[in-house]
Amino acid sequence: MLLHVQRLGTASQALVCLHGFLGSGDNLWPLADHLKTRRQSLLIDLRGHGRSPHGGPYTLGAFADDVAETLEAEGIAQADLVGHSLGGKVAMALALRHPERIRKLVVVDISAGPSESLFIGLLEALARIPVASLRNRSEAEPLLQGAEPLLETRRFLLKNLAPAPEGGFRWRMDLEGFRRDHDHLLEPLDAALPFPGPALLIKGSTSDQVHAQAWEYTHRLFPAMRLLELPGGHWIHVDARQAFLESVGAFLEAETPPPTHAALPTA
Repeated sequence: MLLHVQRLGTASQALVCLHGFLGSGDNLWPLADHLKTRRQSLLIDLRGHGRSPHGGPYTLGAFADDVAETLEAEGIAQADLVGHSLGGKVAMALALRHPERIRKLVVVDISAGPSESLFIGLLEALARIPVASLRNRSEAEPLLQGAEPLLETRRFLLKNLAPAPEGGFRWRMDLEGFRRDHDHLLEPLDAALPFPGPALLIKGSTSDQVHAQAWEYTHRLFPAMRLLELPGGHWIHVDARQAFLESVGAFLEAETPPPTHAALPTA
């Protein structure tokens, strides 16, 4: 499946940016803007998200193969790759399935191991919103309070609402497909051979996504991966924006990966 792509920058070296679950390529625009003189960034909407086509199966392998197919269509033989949350897991799947396409890999606050079911309650809450009768997005926000206490997250999720031609709103994302296939996105990655290239995992200091066991599992598949901890939570590219931008830029520009700035997380 060919995916929707936004480009920023004209440098010869390509950087592919992959967003998290229920997001879109726009989520990593600040990184692309920060690197626009050094990288040609491709901000990609994953299958079923944003302006990309809908249609299952929604699996990590299918997501990764979509990105590989899109890079082929764009004439990009090899790229650097950054992915946050689900996008990070898709990035790792792509590196394992198509290692020749990846020069350097940056994974943001996700591991290669099994993921916890963080979104199933939200998906059910989103499905209960009467989108066809909404007059504006703000009417939907209170309906999510029981499933998501953070206002910023509720507003982020409701960016997926788009005006419908017949009035009211519709979901830009494939909500029903995600409800059906959500469990596939929680599965651990595996591969006959590890990815040998330079890799960096950035975790948030208050996030529980990358604990000791998850890091050990991930490091087996990515033996050259280094770990960097920044102050903040799961949305570390927002919580520690400047440090995140500078860390990713330094890693991509370095001849070899920089040394880790964090001890291994404890269980």
